[in-house]
Amino acid sequence: MNEGGDMATTATVTRWALKGRGYEFCNCDFGCGCNFGGFPNSKDGSCRALVGMVIDNGSCGRVDLSGVKCAAIVAWPKAVHEVRISNLSLYCSTPGPPALSFSTWDSVSSAASS
Repeated sequence: MNEGGDMATTATVTRWALKGRGYEFCNCDFGCGCNFGGFPNSKDGSCRALVGMVIDNGSCGRVDLSGVKCAAIVAWPKAVHEVRISNLSLYCSTPGPPALSFSTWDSVSSAASS
């Protein structure tokens, strides 16, 4: 316990850095409002996107992420900043010889908060 009688907590911080290129394509009309703190201007008010990243140099903790390529298909029922992701499919690949390369698909769903 700390001096005030409250339980003390210790947080572990993982250092990370990424440098690369990112791409985003969504169902909004030109100039997606979500990227600027606004709201989707799609016909149904939702946000559905294909987002990609090529990491030229990077790491997370001791894990070297240089050369990793990722793509995600993401769906939000409202503006990105208003609700949690309702659907996500993620694909990542690593560089290297075929024996060391991998790719995975993972799908998750969560209840959207209103």
